[in-house]
Amino acid sequence: MYWVSRARLGLTPEEFWHEIDPGELHQMYKTLNDVIEFNQRFELGKMRLQTMLLLNIQLKPHQQFKSPQKLMKFYWEEVSSDEVEIYDEEQWDAIDKKIGLKEEGV
Repeated sequence: MYWVSRARLGLTPEEFWHEIDPGELHQMYKTLNDVIEFNQRFELGKMRLQTMLLLNIQLKPHQQFKSPQKLMKFYWEEVSSDEVEIYDEEQWDAIDKKIGLKEEGV
């Protein structure tokens, strides 16, 4: 555990063995992980915005994306209920026919 703490948090042996209790160490790891996750989300958000801008250059004005979230969703973003489509049995049958899972008249 000491070597992991030294590598990730930069703790000296004296700090690890004498100055920090397990609760403080846990809080330090949690804070470090939160900072890393925030930086990753920020970078991914920038990447998505840049992708949208580069894609919009190639599309006609009525086809362009207005929101980066419409282009791609990330796992941490909530999906609103109006974005979820609920199909009835006829719609599922039509999809099955399109992809060849169901034959006509069956």
